[in-house]
Amino acid sequence: PTWSPDGSTLAFVSDCESRVIYTVPSMGGPVRLVHATAAEVKALDWAPDGQTLVFTTPAPETPGLQLLALASGAVRTLTTPDDVLHRATTPRFSPGGTRIAFVRRGPGSGRPVFLTDVADGTVTPAPGDATAARHLDWIDDETLVVVSYRSGANGLWRLDLGTGAMTWIPTRGEWSFYPSVAAESGALVYQDLYFEKNIWQVRLDAPGGRLLSTEPLLTSTWMDCEAQFSPDGTRLAFMASRSGFLEVWLSGVDGGDLVQVT
Repeated sequence: PTWSPDGSTLAFVSDCESRVIYTVPSMGGPVRLVHATAAEVKALDWAPDGQTLVFTTPAPETPGLQLLALASGAVRTLTTPDDVLHRATTPRFSPGGTRIAFVRRGPGSGRPVFLTDVADGTVTPAPGDATAARHLDWIDDETLVVVSYRSGANGLWRLDLGTGAMTWIPTRGEWSFYPSVAAESGALVYQDLYFEKNIWQVRLDAPGGRLLSTEPLLTSTWMDCEAQFSPDGTRLAFMASRSGFLEVWLSGVDGGDLVQVT
């Protein structure tokens, strides 16, 4: 569900029978079908004037950003994917309604942030290093809040579109997602995810035998994962974000003698 700018209406997606976009008064009332499509609808956002919705559909079914005029039901394809970056996700109208910011999801963890002009569909990469982005919203017409995998976790970053400067927004959680900025007050809400990911050691009385004990081996307040024994069994290679970025580390089989190798 997505609020209209004046708060009077909700737009939402239903896929019980086909993929359909509906609107409904926020206080309850008749549901209005505004668009039906064979493609899966992945995200919705409402233009500031309340007359247009933007939504995304995955490849190969009419991929890219689609603009839906609520009065006529007409749909205009605003962007199409290129050969490398496949799918547009999390589109958000700027407060002035002239641009849409979105993440292009491609192979690996690229996920760069792009901007498109609503009038002509021109797409430009956002300045700065907002790589591995997941979600975003506008703070004002020249500033985004972006969820980006930097410093070893998915955190919230303030992206200045004029300079490309990225500033960390301190949060209380280790992983933050889905930022949303209130249009009038500027208040920010977001989702925090807490979890502990460490490397544990399991001792057996014989290969494939009875469990004797389970205890933590490599622990920290950050991520420690993907441990592998060396061929001679004397060392461990593992991934850790102890340095602020996810890197490869080595240790002894007892968890000591830590060395960062990337």
